[in-house]
Amino acid sequence: MPTSMIIILVFIIALVMSGMYGVLTYLNRQEQRKRTLRILAGYGDENDVDSKKNNPNKRRADMAKRLQRDEGQEEKIKKKSVLKNMLSQAGWGDTSVKKFWIISIVIGF
Repeated sequence: MPTSMIIILVFIIALVMSGMYGVLTYLNRQEQRKRTLRILAGYGDENDVDSKKNNPNKRRADMAKRLQRDEGQEEKIKKKSVLKNMLSQAGWGDTSVKKFWIISIVIGF
């Protein structure tokens, strides 16, 4: 078998394997998304046999909703506090975050 045929064959095999991996990853993400949406809606896991004991799933759904609602607010506070800590570690502890950004823009020009 010529070398070029072997290279082409190896390339085709690698292409098929990477395609299979992509499809499996895509299907797994779709299943995870469906399950998350079911839990957020309060239906719980599809594999639950006993619907009377669905209270833990409802608690999880409530907690997930609260976390999603509060996530944006925490990001703003966290960014500001992280930058404030970094400024104080750099010796700029008396400088506010707003003042720092103004100085950065002025120096940038």
